[in-house]
Amino acid sequence: MHKVTRILAVVLILAIFGCGQNVAPIASSEAIAQSMMNIAAKKGYSSPLTSKQAVEVLTQGFDDSGYSYSATLRKFSSEGVSFGDPEKYKFTAFMLMPLMVMKKGDRLENYYSGDDLKAVKELSRMTQIVN
Repeated sequence: MHKVTRILAVVLILAIFGCGQNVAPIASSEAIAQSMMNIAAKKGYSSPLTSKQAVEVLTQGFDDSGYSYSATLRKFSSEGVSFGDPEKYKFTAFMLMPLMVMKKGDRLENYYSGDDLKAVKELSRMTQIVN
Protein backbone atom coordinates (compact mmCIF):
# COMPACT_ATOMS: atom_id res chain seq x y z
CA MET A 1 0.00 0.00 0.00
CA HIS A 2 2.89 2.34 0.76
CA LYS A 3 4.20 1.89 -2.80
CA VAL A 4 0.83 2.94 -4.26
CA THR A 5 0.88 6.10 -2.15
CA ARG A 6 4.32 7.02 -3.51
CA ILE A 7 3.21 6.42 -7.11
CA LEU A 8 0.15 8.60 -6.60
CA ALA A 9 2.34 11.33 -5.09
CA VAL A 10 4.65 11.28 -8.13
CA VAL A 11 1.68 11.44 -10.52
CA LEU A 12 0.25 14.38 -8.57
CA ILE A 13 3.59 16.23 -8.63
CA LEU A 14 3.93 15.69 -12.39
CA ALA A 15 0.40 16.99 -12.94
CA ILE A 16 0.91 20.06 -10.75
CA PHE A 17 4.25 21.08 -12.24
CA GLY A 18 3.31 20.28 -15.83
CA CYS A 19 6.07 17.79 -16.39
CA GLY A 20 5.68 15.88 -19.59
CA GLN A 21 4.05 18.74 -21.48
CA ASN A 22 5.01 18.29 -25.08
CA VAL A 23 6.59 21.21 -26.87
CA ALA A 24 5.38 21.32 -30.46
CA PRO A 25 8.05 20.97 -33.13
CA ILE A 26 7.94 23.47 -35.97
CA ALA A 27 7.05 20.64 -38.36
CA SER A 28 3.74 20.18 -36.51
CA SER A 29 2.33 23.54 -37.62
CA GLU A 30 0.22 22.12 -40.46
CA ALA A 31 -1.37 19.46 -38.24
CA ILE A 32 -2.09 22.04 -35.53
CA ALA A 33 -3.53 24.48 -38.09
CA GLN A 34 -5.82 21.77 -39.49
CA SER A 35 -6.96 20.89 -35.99
CA MET A 36 -7.63 24.57 -35.29
CA MET A 37 -9.75 24.92 -38.43
CA ASN A 38 -11.80 21.88 -37.41
CA ILE A 39 -12.27 23.24 -33.90
CA ALA A 40 -13.31 26.69 -35.14
CA ALA A 41 -15.81 25.10 -37.55
CA LYS A 42 -17.29 22.87 -34.80
CA LYS A 43 -17.69 25.91 -32.54
CA GLY A 44 -19.25 27.94 -35.35
CA TYR A 45 -16.54 30.61 -35.25
CA SER A 46 -16.20 32.76 -38.34
CA SER A 47 -13.18 34.57 -39.68
CA PRO A 48 -11.60 36.66 -38.37
CA LEU A 49 -11.49 35.15 -34.91
CA THR A 50 -11.51 37.37 -31.85
CA SER A 51 -8.43 37.25 -29.63
CA LYS A 52 -10.31 35.17 -27.07
CA GLN A 53 -11.39 32.69 -29.75
CA ALA A 54 -7.86 32.59 -31.19
CA VAL A 55 -6.32 31.69 -27.81
CA GLU A 56 -9.02 29.07 -27.24
CA VAL A 57 -8.61 27.50 -30.70
CA LEU A 58 -4.79 27.59 -30.51
CA THR A 59 -4.76 25.95 -27.08
CA GLN A 60 -7.20 23.25 -28.11
CA GLY A 61 -5.50 22.76 -31.50
CA PHE A 62 -2.16 22.17 -29.80
CA ASP A 63 -3.80 19.84 -27.25
CA ASP A 64 -5.64 17.84 -29.91
CA SER A 65 -2.35 17.43 -31.80
CA GLY A 66 -0.62 16.10 -28.68
CA TYR A 67 1.25 19.28 -27.75
CA SER A 68 1.01 22.06 -25.20
CA TYR A 69 0.50 25.64 -26.43
CA SER A 70 1.66 26.93 -23.07
CA ALA A 71 4.82 24.80 -22.94
CA THR A 72 5.67 25.71 -26.54
CA LEU A 73 5.27 29.45 -25.85
CA ARG A 74 7.56 29.20 -22.83
CA LYS A 75 10.17 27.07 -24.63
CA PHE A 76 10.37 29.39 -27.64
CA SER A 77 10.55 32.40 -25.33
CA SER A 78 13.46 30.92 -23.39
CA GLU A 79 15.33 29.85 -26.55
CA GLY A 80 14.81 33.10 -28.42
CA VAL A 81 13.47 33.81 -31.89
CA SER A 82 14.96 35.90 -34.67
CA PHE A 83 14.47 36.77 -38.31
CA GLY A 84 17.59 34.67 -39.00
CA ASP A 85 15.55 31.47 -38.51
CA PRO A 86 12.55 32.03 -40.81
CA GLU A 87 10.79 28.72 -39.99
CA LYS A 88 10.95 29.33 -36.25
CA TYR A 89 9.90 32.96 -36.79
CA LYS A 90 6.84 31.87 -38.84
CA PHE A 91 5.86 29.28 -36.22
CA THR A 92 6.18 31.90 -33.49
CA ALA A 93 4.03 34.33 -35.50
CA PHE A 94 1.47 31.53 -35.80
CA MET A 95 1.45 31.16 -32.01
CA LEU A 96 1.06 34.93 -31.61
CA MET A 97 -2.04 35.07 -33.81
CA PRO A 98 -4.18 36.43 -30.92
CA LEU A 99 -2.00 39.57 -30.86
CA MET A 100 -2.66 40.18 -34.54
CA VAL A 101 -6.43 40.25 -34.06
CA MET A 102 -6.54 42.25 -30.82
CA LYS A 103 -8.75 45.28 -30.84
CA LYS A 104 -7.31 48.71 -30.03
CA GLY A 105 -7.09 49.17 -26.27
CA ASP A 106 -7.30 45.42 -25.61
CA ARG A 107 -4.75 43.96 -23.19
CA LEU A 108 -2.77 40.73 -23.25
CA GLU A 109 -3.74 40.23 -19.62
CA ASN A 110 -7.29 39.55 -20.82
CA TYR A 111 -6.08 36.35 -22.50
CA TYR A 112 -2.85 35.25 -20.83
CA SER A 113 -1.54 35.11 -17.28
CA GLY A 114 1.55 34.09 -15.35
CA ASP A 115 4.38 32.49 -17.30
CA ASP A 116 2.34 32.44 -20.51
CA LEU A 117 1.88 36.21 -20.32
CA LYS A 118 5.62 36.69 -19.79
CA ALA A 119 6.40 34.38 -22.71
CA VAL A 120 3.96 36.12 -25.06
CA LYS A 121 5.36 39.54 -24.15
CA GLU A 122 8.93 38.32 -24.71
CA LEU A 123 8.05 36.65 -28.02
CA SER A 124 6.22 39.79 -29.12
CA ARG A 125 9.34 41.82 -28.36
CA MET A 126 11.64 39.37 -30.17
CA THR A 127 9.49 39.14 -33.28
CA GLN A 128 8.24 42.74 -33.24
CA ILE A 129 4.69 41.39 -33.52
CA VAL A 130 2.51 43.69 -31.47
CA ASN A 131 -1.16 44.49 -31.33
